[in-house]
Amino acid sequence: MPRLTPVPLFILTFGVAVIGCGTKPAVQETGSTAGEAALRLSSAGRVPTEEKADRHIARDDGDVVMELDVYQLTVPIGGVSRNEKFWNHVDEDHVDLATHELLLKNGVRVGIGRNSEWDYFKNLIDRYGPMVRPGAVGPVRKGTLELPMRNGVEFQDIFYFNDRGTLYGRSYQKCDNCLSITYEPVPRQPGDARIGVCALIRGLRKQYEVTVLNEERDIEYKRPEYLYDLRLKQDVPQDHFLILAPSSVSAISSSLGNAFFVRPGPAEPSETVLIFVPKPFRMTGEVKSIPLIKTKPAGQSR
Repeated sequence: MPRLTPVPLFILTFGVAVIGCGTKPAVQETGSTAGEAALRLSSAGRVPTEEKADRHIARDDGDVVMELDVYQLTVPIGGVSRNEKFWNHVDEDHVDLATHELLLKNGVRVGIGRNSEWDYFKNLIDRYGPMVRPGAVGPVRKGTLELPMRNGVEFQDIFYFNDRGTLYGRSYQKCDNCLSITYEPVPRQPGDARIGVCALIRGLRKQYEVTVLNEERDIEYKRPEYLYDLRLKQDVPQDHFLILAPSSVSAISSSLGNAFFVRPGPAEPSETVLIFVPKPFRMTGEVKSIPLIKTKPAGQSR
């Protein structure tokens, strides 16, 4: 295997504190990196993509892999959805306008945060209970994970606007509400991450499904699944992170934002805020036994 030298880049690292609130998310990965070492990427001294052709610099995107940490915060109702101070620290203009408007109508708000603003978000994490769900045991070229948002729902009505502005409604019984997450490096943009999010409802009771193929009948006994495509596939620049939270529309009990980002409680409901922190690495085949290398700059607490 050819030797690849690490890009001399710098990125802030984030401390990982794992606490339980449910089943550990299922993690799948595509493109095994076993037997290779991973060195962290960051943006200091980075050569812009548009300059690479002039400098005859090979892109070598195939050796860039990604980890994803998901910070899950539980805040009082209205603590984020009606808190403009929070959103002043978030760049919502970075998100495609059509996607942003569609999510708002469905009770979900999304934006990009900068590492320079991390102290503000770290204070929130420390205040509302730090939780990190690691996206993978090691860096992968493409990974998926599933986040349980509300489990054991007895009954719910959900109304959803699609990308054509049409409103659909449906009732569900005995189900779990989850988010299906995908993450991978952005092609030709080493260090940037592409994160996709879909809303998934999985029935708790199995049912028979019959399919006919070549005049043969196949009967399966499985749990039904219903997918809400949020149209959210966001490129996150290096040294940035993705924020997903309820919008003010989530106050409507039948909205998608309420179903996935608002949890009922014994006294009052609470809101869930997700912070997706991608961590890019460049693979090197120099020494197979080298563990994952993570550096913490002096004076940093994450």
